[in-house]
Amino acid sequence: MDTNRPKNYNKYIKLFIPRITFDLLHYKLSLVTPEFEYDINIFYSILNDLSNIKYYNAFTANNGYIPLDSRLLIKKYGNGYSKYIQYLVVHSIISKSSYYKENMCFYYKLVLNSVVVDMLNREGGAISYCIINNNTNTFKSDVNQGFIDNPKVVKEHQIVVIEIPIHISVGKYIIGEYNKELDSIKHYNDYIKKMAYHYKDTIGIDYNKATQHSVQLYTNDAIQANGDPNLTETARNQYLYRMRSIIAINEGKKGKLLRFNRNSTNKRIDTNLTNLSSDLRQFLNGYDNMSYFDLSNSQPVLFNILLKDYYNDSGPKLKAEIDRYGEITLSGAWYEFLMDLFKVDRDGAKKIWMQIAYSKNSSYLPDKNTFASQFPLISKIIKDLKKQNHAKFAIELQRIESRIFIDEICKQLVAMDIIPYTLHDGLLVPKINESTVYQVMCNVLEDNLGKVPVISFNGTKLIP
Repeated sequence: MDTNRPKNYNKYIKLFIPRITFDLLHYKLSLVTPEFEYDINIFYSILNDLSNIKYYNAFTANNGYIPLDSRLLIKKYGNGYSKYIQYLVVHSIISKSSYYKENMCFYYKLVLNSVVVDMLNREGGAISYCIINNNTNTFKSDVNQGFIDNPKVVKEHQIVVIEIPIHISVGKYIIGEYNKELDSIKHYNDYIKKMAYHYKDTIGIDYNKATQHSVQLYTNDAIQANGDPNLTETARNQYLYRMRSIIAINEGKKGKLLRFNRNSTNKRIDTNLTNLSSDLRQFLNGYDNMSYFDLSNSQPVLFNILLKDYYNDSGPKLKAEIDRYGEITLSGAWYEFLMDLFKVDRDGAKKIWMQIAYSKNSSYLPDKNTFASQFPLISKIIKDLKKQNHAKFAIELQRIESRIFIDEICKQLVAMDIIPYTLHDGLLVPKINESTVYQVMCNVLEDNLGKVPVISFNGTKLIP
């Protein structure tokens, strides 16, 4: 067993694990020693992977489970990875879902529930450094440098920093992947390179204020959950998601946690900002001097570009449907239309659209039939696009979005020395450039859609 850390070795990569999970691992290890020679860093790294929620919508859609591809696990931890996974599953530190044939892997999640908290409270004497104190509503959530000052009072949602030396296998792998991303930036087009280097050099966040805000939201959600296990789990996951985002941006380049990667499938640029909860943007450094533009009803609006391919050769009924669909979406009223049709609130309308557009054809049939009652021929087009692979429709819309926002709008802005932070269908830009950015967006979107759609400016719809 390798549990010792080099005392004088100062090159390391930081991992972040929820305090409950950290405590639970060490409690179980104190009771049952694994029947194999283990490296504690591999346990830490696997738990770090499962607490790093990159895509919250996908995470919630999968009931809090995260895929761990065996091919990646072998690269990262070697052929013995399954022994670590098995130990974590058998001792209820993580849970395992059924095999997902589509993604060729199993899904896992951390076990974070009141049963674990209560057990750690009862068995606290067996844990020399980590007793959960659940008798207070004040959740201290500073990132801990090593062990905290008073080990007998550890709040439920603290996050533990683990320092992994970069000369060991796990550290080498993590650094290698980070360096691959840095190297890929060198091969991007010049305007994307400028955006990448600007992002990595300038992005920052007010850690204390962002953390206090997240703690308050968690406290409110925990109180409203009123002991409901599902609501409590959701509150914990949202808190963890927020904190991981805050930590990554706060660590900056020195922590090697800043992401800027162009997805090879959908061509989107994925960064820590694209994963950041919108309510945390207010704490970004310099946010008071920024403005945010985004395309209202973005994905439904961009669907009009795909529908153009059907328009000219279609009959009068399909033409009428496409015209009606375009009128509603381009006016920024699509979700209001769905709210009225399905008698739900705005969040419910967004959820239903995602179910209609992005799920398998065999899923959510009542909602899809209701939608088809209004747009029968467009409904058939969506169904046909997803026939072979239900993800194809979403990917096509994302590629259109990326072409318009990255390869057209951002390219023009960078040529004007306006370098934006990109958030898929939105842009954070300096306030002094507001009018120029809006005009470029209008011109590019009109070229692609035939008219200017509704653009949102700092949350207010701009009607063209």
